[in-house]
Amino acid sequence: MTLLQGHFFGGAFNTALELSSTEEFCGSCHKNVYQEMKPTIHFTNPSGVRVTCHDCHVPHKLTDKIARKMQASKEIWADLVGSIDTPEKFEAKDRELAGHE
Repeated sequence: MTLLQGHFFGGAFNTALELSSTEEFCGSCHKNVYQEMKPTIHFTNPSGVRVTCHDCHVPHKLTDKIARKMQASKEIWADLVGSIDTPEKFEAKDRELAGHE
C-alpha cells in the first residue's frame, strides 16, 4: 500500500466512523430511544448545550471506538435481516442491546 493509498483509506475509515456516530444514523434504527430522548434535558436545556448520542455511547479513544463499532455492526445486521426491524422486536431485545453500552 502506498502512502497516498494509506492516507485515503485512513481518511475514508475515519469519515465512516464519524458518519456512523451521528444522531441521524443512530436514530434510523433506535427510533424509539431517539423519540424518548427528545423531551428530556439531554435534547433541550436552558444553557442551549445539547448532549448527543455519541457523547456517551461511542468511546472517544480510537481503539475502543473501533471495537464498539465492530460490536454494533452485529446490531445493524440484526436490523437488516429483520430480527429487530419493528418496534415490538426492538423492545423485546432492548435490555440486551442496552447491556452493550
